Amino acid sequence: MPEIFFIEHRNTELQVELLDACRVAFDVGNDRLILTPSEAGTISKMLSDVMEWPEEEDHSEWHEIKGEEPEFGWDEDIYNDQ
Repeated sequence: MPEIFFIEHRNTELQVELLDACRVAFDVGNDRLILTPSEAGTISKMLSDVMEWPEEEDHSEWHEIKGEEPEFGWDEDIYNDQ
């Protein structure tokens, strides 16, 4: 049974289906790619790797850079003694 994901804002359906032990079908909209398990694994790793933050960046401390404040959620009233 295929795995199906629908990207609504692009009106595109993604489908992955195991055809047999040596072939995986990857459908993007109307285009179909027949991949080996190794190729499917490589694509999976590429998608995972591109979504990881680089190790040298610490995004939890981005607001501590001098002169830089968050663009949203900044409440100056927390510093007033009212």
